[in-house]
Order: sequence, then C-alpha cells, then structure tokens
Amino acid sequence: MSEKYRGGGDRIREALNDVRISERAFVDIHGKQKIEKDLGWLAGVRGRFEQVKNKEGGELLEYVVMDQMVDADFMGDFDEENGKDMIDEGTELNVMNTVVASEVDDVSARTDVIVAMNNKMLKEQILSLDATTSSNPSVVANKFRKSHKNKKLPKGFEDLDYVEVEEGLSRRGRFEKVPHFVVGIDEGEARALVNLLERGREGMLADWERDERDRLIARVGYKVVDEMYEQSRYIAEAKVDDENLGALRDYLAQARGKAEKRLVAYGESVEDMSRDETYGMITTMAGNLRGEELRVVA
Repeated sequence: MSEKYRGGGDRIREALNDVRISERAFVDIHGKQKIEKDLGWLAGVRGRFEQVKNKEGGELLEYVVMDQMVDADFMGDFDEENGKDMIDEGTELNVMNTVVASEVDDVSARTDVIVAMNNKMLKEQILSLDATTSSNPSVVANKFRKSHKNKKLPKGFEDLDYVEVEEGLSRRGRFEKVPHFVVGIDEGEARALVNLLERGREGMLADWERDERDRLIARVGYKVVDEMYEQSRYIAEAKVDDENLGALRDYLAQARGKAEKRLVAYGESVEDMSRDETYGMITTMAGNLRGEELRVVA
C-alpha cells in the first residue's frame, strides 16, 4: 500500500477520496447528461444520507476492507510460505483488486467497496460490499434488511453504474446484478487495527503489538469472509442468470475454511466469534433473508 494511505482521521478520509471512483471519468460511456443528472440527484440527497451514516466509523471500515482484503489476503488465495496459489493451484491468473465506490453508487446502491476478481473459479467477478459497525444492534439489523436498494432485483444484488479497477477486467462502466454483501466489523476493532497497521508501516511496533495486529487481522478477515459466505447461500439460489454464482459460493466456502485456520492459529475460535455482536446479528439476518427468498420462490 502506498505511503499516501498512512494516517488516521482526516488523512484516512483524504486517502479514500483520493482513490474513490470519479463519475466524471465515465463520460465516454454514460455521456455528460446522465452523469450530470446523477450528480444532481446526489447533491439533493447527500445531506439526508450523511445524517444517518456513521461517517467516521464507516470510513475506518472502508479503509480496513479496502486496504486489507488484498494486503492481508482475507480470501486466503495465496500461501506465502509455500509460494503457491491455494485455491487456484496451477493457474497463472489470480487477480483481486479493491476500490472505493463512487459517491453515486455509495448512496444509490449502498456500496462502500467494490471487489474485482478474475481467477480460475470466478471470471471477471464484481462484488459490492456495504460495511457496517456494531455500535447499535438494531441499526445493524435494519441496515441489513434495507441494504438491497433496487426493488426490481432479487435481494442480494445491486446494479453499479461506475465500476473501474486497475487490472483484471476487460471492461468498465455499468455492471448489472452484482452480488451485494453486508460485512460487519466492530468499530473498536477497526480503530485498533488501523492504528496498529500504521504503526507497523512506520516500524514502531513492539512484538506484542505485532501479535495483536495479526490477531485482529485474523478476526476481521474471518468475519468478512464468513458473513459473505452465509449471505452467498441465498444469493446462489436466486433466479439470476449468472454462471458465476454457484462458483462464488464454492469459492467463499474454501476461503472461509482458510480464514478459520488462520483464526485458530492466532488463538481464536469460531465459538468465540459466534458470540460477537456484529457476527451474530448479520449471519442471523442472512439466514432470515434466505428464508424469505425461498418462501417467495415457493
């Protein structure tokens, strides 16, 4: 990660804004009229949106997910010790990128971070992540219920108008029916992890702080991947024409297994995680949504 990502508070906000997707960069795809219309709509709703958003906590979560999903290898794709790809062993193509969503997609599709993957199992797969905190359980549950904004799509999907990543995709612009996940990370853990990551980059960590940093990475990584897997169970069963959906669930199942091994290696357990406020709330809501979806289909 570049030096420009160092720091907290205003510096994290500046870092996120620096890499946030710009709507005006898509004039060749959408045309000036649509972009100006979208930005005009955004200006009209931004104030109301910011009133209900935990801005500081949300920015910490966006930073952790964007910075660490790839750098700390949340998905468990790469085995550094053995120097080989763990999920797609033998393939040369294994690309994962994260980018902060445009403001329009942030507000209209509740997307904080866009994940782009291109590997043996998932071909040019885009994922939408909505990060939330556990400061208020009722807020977490309500956000999960309402996170899927587009009523014309099955629960668990969103359309994104502004998608651009540096590598791994052969097209940019609008992506339809993007799998949409709500990932929960405790704000206190996010704050502690950001502080330890920055101190580590400055070479200021004591041995016990390095252990704590790695333990927190293991906890946060497991939360993110396991919550995504739980939600993928009903996303994969939706009546959406996407051959990647079944593979996505299999991919996340493998990633969860690897995340659990790392969690145990740092003295944590799945049983301990099940008592975590955010973990329990979001995985329960994922199961409830899946049940609702199956009842509608029936």
